[in-house]
Amino acid sequence: MAAPSVAEAAASWLAVVRPLEARQLPAAEALGCVLAADAIAPHDLPPFPRAMMDGYAIRLPDAGRTLPLAGSVHAGDAPGSLPLGSVLGIMTGAPVPTGAEAVVQRELCVVSGSTVQLPERIRPQANIVPRGGEALAGATVLRAGEPVTAMAVAVAASLGIERLSVVPRPRVVVITTGAELRQGGSIDGGAIRDSNGPMVAAMCAALGMPCRRLSVVDDPVAIRAAIVGAEGELIVLTGGVSAGDKDFVPAVLAELGYTSVVRGVDQKPGKPLLLAAGAGRLVAALPGNPLAVHWCFTRFVAPALRVLMGQAPGPETVRGVLAGILPGSRDRPWFVPVGLRREGGRLMVKPMPPVSSGDVVTPAHAAGYVAVAAGSAPIASGAEVEVILCVG
Repeated sequence: MAAPSVAEAAASWLAVVRPLEARQLPAAEALGCVLAADAIAPHDLPPFPRAMMDGYAIRLPDAGRTLPLAGSVHAGDAPGSLPLGSVLGIMTGAPVPTGAEAVVQRELCVVSGSTVQLPERIRPQANIVPRGGEALAGATVLRAGEPVTAMAVAVAASLGIERLSVVPRPRVVVITTGAELRQGGSIDGGAIRDSNGPMVAAMCAALGMPCRRLSVVDDPVAIRAAIVGAEGELIVLTGGVSAGDKDFVPAVLAELGYTSVVRGVDQKPGKPLLLAAGAGRLVAALPGNPLAVHWCFTRFVAPALRVLMGQAPGPETVRGVLAGILPGSRDRPWFVPVGLRREGGRLMVKPMPPVSSGDVVTPAHAAGYVAVAAGSAPIASGAEVEVILCVG
């Protein structure tokens, strides 16, 4: 049976992904999460009429008069009241005293000793935020489906909303397989340094979520133990998924009761991709070549993580103009790394075809991928193309 296209594989994969159950989190810890329920103002904001700037609290009939300064009100003070026939100095954020009908900024007044000459014209309620002017008690201040931003955290803090109902970040476990892998340090013989683990961790971090990393040898017992012991909603494996005599991942997943959702995709790089579900979690088993890992994470893993978090899956795309020849492809759709730059009003797309699917040096500064259809000839410089943006 022919392998599915990238679009078909992505649709099948995302059909089994569901947002995680909502949790109550401290507002500051909810940053970047999607709200699962509206946040309601428990009281008026501000809870009292508030001065918008430094100046003088006055009564409207006193416009144009020179009046004595009866004191001052600072942020945090009790509001008090404005004595008849006088003004009160007031600072930004301070409660407006009872009886005051406007706040006149300092630069519009003439101060002489302990008296203040007011301007002739003063607008009613000038420079005063009325009680509840920003939010009335019972109003929806943050809406379900919206992300928790830094400003949203400030809204919650202003209203004393300590916890928010959000779709939490999924727990991700990254397992790199291969006896040849070394975790840094010197290498000899046929050993290589593990680049997939750090790269996937960095891509997870770019999406706002940490991950736990493991590395195991090509041994079914070790791979099985790592998967069984992984505590997370999504497991990302790299390597061991093709047809070699040490590619044990598919058999181990089947033994553990995982159902293959996608087994092989009509794409280059990353044809042996395996996506599975079972035991209440998802597994993305990626080929071991680093560029294949990067592309498969961008196109399949990142969208699943976004859905788990209650977000739209993506990936995000832009259109630009080729600033170089894009090579053709013979047997499979080829997803070629590209760089992006602005030139005047145009987005220029620079092809960065790799030496192999293990090459991450040539496309180290790639910003996305361009799809080249199977059997297509090279695409000339100046053509308009769609770019699938990378993660990170």
